Amino acid sequence: MESSSKVFAGATRATAPLVNGSSLPEDCGLAQATRLNLLLINADGVIQNLVESFLLDRREPTAIWRPGNRLILPPVARSRTMILHDVGDLPLEDQHRLATWLEGAGRKTQIVSTTPRPLLPCVEAGTFNDTLYYRLNMVCVDVAA
Repeated sequence: MESSSKVFAGATRATAPLVNGSSLPEDCGLAQATRLNLLLINADGVIQNLVESFLLDRREPTAIWRPGNRLILPPVARSRTMILHDVGDLPLEDQHRLATWLEGAGRKTQIVSTTPRPLLPCVEAGTFNDTLYYRLNMVCVDVAA
């Protein structure tokens, strides 16, 4: 699990393994109900697909990004939730664009992001945008715990 720092101390951190991969941790439902940004650490492809199908089943408009794709920032009116798979692979230039967009037009958009590895070491190494990490890390669930 990621170590805490004073910059990111406001994030809720939880460890909640998936039970047989069949349901999302309770914190995921809480994040969705309150529209907080959710960061799932140690998420593999199965968990990413589970999160995506959970959100799509709710018939909520979504924008989905996967590594290898170009990040397209949707009009806020059309996207209440954005899903970022393997967010640690988002190019630094796109991280900066997304962080800037979230400060303005994207404030009402919830971001659900997954990552197979902790992001705080990437922030400390300068390979992940610290402002974006702060925005994404409102509810943080380590699904492998």
